[in-house]
Amino acid sequence: MANDAALIQGVIVICRDGLDYQPLPHSIPDNKLGLYAALLFNLIKADESEAVLRKTVADIQIELGLSVNDHRSKKIVARAVALVRENSN
Repeated sequence: MANDAALIQGVIVICRDGLDYQPLPHSIPDNKLGLYAALLFNLIKADESEAVLRKTVADIQIELGLSVNDHRSKKIVARAVALVRENSN
């Protein structure tokens, strides 16, 4: 089982990689993306619905100045949920 910090780092990687058609610029620091990843992680741990998680990812895309893409949101949520649920205590 991974600790929370390691899982949040994994969610950061998923977010960075999950925006395949409009990748995040590497100029966005991990600490900023980390805040969003921690929020998503906490919602997953709280067993929020997929709709809430996808809305959160869409909001993150807006905050980062990206266009919202539902397919990307769904992909990021699926990967993040799998990572957190399979590796949490």
